[in-house]
Amino acid sequence: MWTQTHSTFDASPGNQRATQTPSGGTTESNHSNPVAPHLLNRDFTASAPNTKWVTDITAIETAEGDLYLAGVVDIYSRMVVGWAMGNQRDEQLGTSALMMAVVRRRPHPGLLHHSDRGSQ
Repeated sequence: MWTQTHSTFDASPGNQRATQTPSGGTTESNHSNPVAPHLLNRDFTASAPNTKWVTDITAIETAEGDLYLAGVVDIYSRMVVGWAMGNQRDEQLGTSALMMAVVRRRPHPGLLHHSDRGSQ
C-alpha cells in the first residue's frame, strides 16, 4: 500500500479506490510571503492544452522518512507534465517541477499556473 499525505491508495492491480486519512497536509499557510490572487476560481476545465496548470506537493511515507513529490498537471489533458522529488519540502522542489513542465510543454504566454497558498 502507498501512503500519501491526504489519502491512502491501494496499489493492488485493478484497484483505483482512495480513502481519506486524518494525516494533516503539506500546505504551509502560516507565512508572510506575498500571495497571488486566486484566478482559477475552482474552474477545473480548459478548452486547450497548456492553458491551465495546477500544482501541489505531497508527502510519501517511506521506511527512510518522508519523500516529497511536487507535480504539475495540465487541466485540459489531466496529464502530469512536470514533477520533482526530494527529501525537503521547499521552494526548489516546486520550482523544479514547474521548470520540467515548461521545458517539456513550452506553453504560450497566458498560461494560468495555480497552486495552493503554501510557502513553497
